[in-house]
Formats: sequence, structure tokens, C-alpha cells
Amino acid sequence: MHYIVSAGEQVTAEGGGQVMDPVLGGGLLTLCGLLFRLLHIWVASRTELRRTEMQQQGLSERVRHLPPGSRLLERPGSVEIVTGAQSAEFRRG
Repeated sequence: MHYIVSAGEQVTAEGGGQVMDPVLGGGLLTLCGLLFRLLHIWVASRTELRRTEMQQQGLSERVRHLPPGSRLLERPGSVEIVTGAQSAEFRRG
């Protein structure tokens, strides 16, 4: 058996109890959703940063093991890496 005492408050036959205000509940739910979204964005950005660091480290390792004068062309960024040789501009001078 429930008795409504005032808005947001109920008294039961077993004892007193309170019901959360729907506006407050909605606000807390929204706040929890926003905090979860911020956590997701932070974790995703940290993961992307770590993945980029690992790719750069792998590229550095591959270049380190190439013999002098080798050329390595990375397609996505169109970066050409020449090991152990100076570029033509520096050889002329």
C-alpha cells in the first residue's frame, strides 16, 4: 500500500521512502551519458595516438634495416625516404 505525501515522496506501509524527481533523474541520466561520451572520445583519441606512434616506430625500424642508398616510398603520405645518401641539392653544393 502506497501513500503519496507530496510530489516526489512516497510513504509505504513498510516504512518511509523517497522517489526521485523525474527531472532530477533525467538530468543525472543525461550527465552520465555525457561523461560516458567524453570517456569514449578520450579512449578513442588515445588509441589513435598510440596506433600512429606504433606505425611510426615500425617505419623507423624498417628504414633502420635498409642498406645505404635504399629508397622507401610510403603511399598514403607520398613520403620518399632515402637512406645513406644525400639529396641531389646537397650533392651539387
